[in-house]
Amino acid sequence: MTETSGQPSAPADPSTPPAERPRHPVRELLGEAEFLKVWGIGALAGSMRWLEVLATGIYVYEVTGMAVVVSVILMARTLPMFVFGFVFGTAAERMDRRWMFRVAMVTMAVNTAGLAVLAWSGEIEVWHIFLGALINGIAWATDFPVRRTIIGFIAGEKRVGSAMSLDSATTNVTRMTGPMLGGLLYETIGLPGAFAVAAGCYGICAVIAMLTHGGAGEGARSKASGEQEGFFASLKAGLSGLRGRDGLIAVLAVTVAMNLFGFPYAALIPALGEHRFQIDAFLTGVLMSAEGMGATIGAFVIAVVARPAWFRRVYFIGALTFLSSIMVMSQISSYSLALVVLILGGFGLAGFGSMQSTLVFLSAPPEARSRMMGLVSVCIGAAPLGLLHVGWLGDTFGTEIALMVTSGWGLVATLAIIALSSRRR
Repeated sequence: MTETSGQPSAPADPSTPPAERPRHPVRELLGEAEFLKVWGIGALAGSMRWLEVLATGIYVYEVTGMAVVVSVILMARTLPMFVFGFVFGTAAERMDRRWMFRVAMVTMAVNTAGLAVLAWSGEIEVWHIFLGALINGIAWATDFPVRRTIIGFIAGEKRVGSAMSLDSATTNVTRMTGPMLGGLLYETIGLPGAFAVAAGCYGICAVIAMLTHGGAGEGARSKASGEQEGFFASLKAGLSGLRGRDGLIAVLAVTVAMNLFGFPYAALIPALGEHRFQIDAFLTGVLMSAEGMGATIGAFVIAVVARPAWFRRVYFIGALTFLSSIMVMSQISSYSLALVVLILGGFGLAGFGSMQSTLVFLSAPPEARSRMMGLVSVCIGAAPLGLLHVGWLGDTFGTEIALMVTSGWGLVATLAIIALSSRRR
């Protein structure tokens, strides 16, 4: 009890309402319409992306019988991140990034509708699927430098950790719902139906994007810096901005390791489902979604409880946990046990995914955030090499060896990055 002049303080007037406790950042964000629009687009478009990955993966494997061809199709979705990610990030600082967001959604809707028409007509071929995946991949390369940067500016620095964790949690939901829905649609209405549903959902995303007005950030409000130095000078300045930022370099390096040696395992899921577990398309979709189940729970927990002091630790431990789960899963012959292991690996994926965007966003100055988020896309664009590698290993030595080798290299690389980063801090 506090005292004033030796006298006890007077009791509070019961008619005075108690001071409102500050709301949790997650509750604040979920009450803001602009955040809900951009967040919701990420959820719906992400689900359709994974729906396409599963449905086209099964179809291509049925037609060709080659895991490496499935890897090439998946590579077409990720290669544009490497080629265009940093370019889009630089462009987003010189124009209204919201228009880039809208164009990306319209592109995916129109492109996927064209694939649906080809599939319904029976004229679709593997090269059509490759080209369609490439076009959607180019549009998706805007996600980090455009959509997620918009989320960061809407949230502000004090809430960006919660915002990115919540968005990551939703991304993990899409990794769960997308493949399950893709497998179900492929089983019931085939590839044409899967493409048609995806096209319709992309169209909804495009409409919502047209109605989004928040999150312009520094790129749209203050173009002076970009106009003075020019586009290519901006690219160079963004790369030189990494100099001396050892923590940021470590985050990007682990992102490369995960995309070279971790995430490409998904290209072997159709082969695992058909040969090792002997399951149908729907259960194959459930297997691909297992990591998303664990990651969804983990990411929501992180969004609520994580503190800034934990961010780096959560990121690195998450990457190691996910890679370890792939290694263990490679030696399992039980479908049910494989599901459990991938769900546990999903908890690690939650830590990696939630903190990836957060650490990059907070490490970069406001005027360079789109460029730095674009660098994340470039690092994710390392996946095509990993996909070709794991596809070749799978066709040559079998899925078990392919998964063991790639996840093992991922663990070694990540541990080395952590060790070097710790020594330099």
